[in-house]
Amino acid sequence: ARASGPAAWRMCRALLSLGAAAAVPLALANALLCTRLAPTLAPDPTVAAHLRTVAWPAALSQLGINIATALDGAYIGCGRLGHYLRVMAVASAALVAVFVAAWAGGHPGLGAAWTALAVFSMVRCAANLAGMLALRAGLLRGSPGA
Repeated sequence: ARASGPAAWRMCRALLSLGAAAAVPLALANALLCTRLAPTLAPDPTVAAHLRTVAWPAALSQLGINIATALDGAYIGCGRLGHYLRVMAVASAALVAVFVAAWAGGHPGLGAAWTALAVFSMVRCAANLAGMLALRAGLLRGSPGA
């Protein structure tokens, strides 16, 4: 069964709050691990330097992925599987584009992987937040048969 507009809106809003509440401390912990604790995790200075370079993409990906995953569950639970599939397709295309650009620019590696993951999660997060606005306005439609 598909949740009605007001019920779907309440579900999305509740899950957005829970996702954001989990995302902020996890993103801060991720940034702390990559910056302050990098020498402890990897005594090799070269490895520690690489860990410090991925601090921002790692923190952004953690922030975006928690909020996006919470909203994915809300959209699937509300019967809006079509929205979920479209968001995943667009985010996956963005991830591939980052990898291709990094490879073509001669910079594949840990930084490219974390940047691609950050782009993937932030595209999902932004698309899901835009979907919430559309859901609130009653414009979001699910896939046929969902």
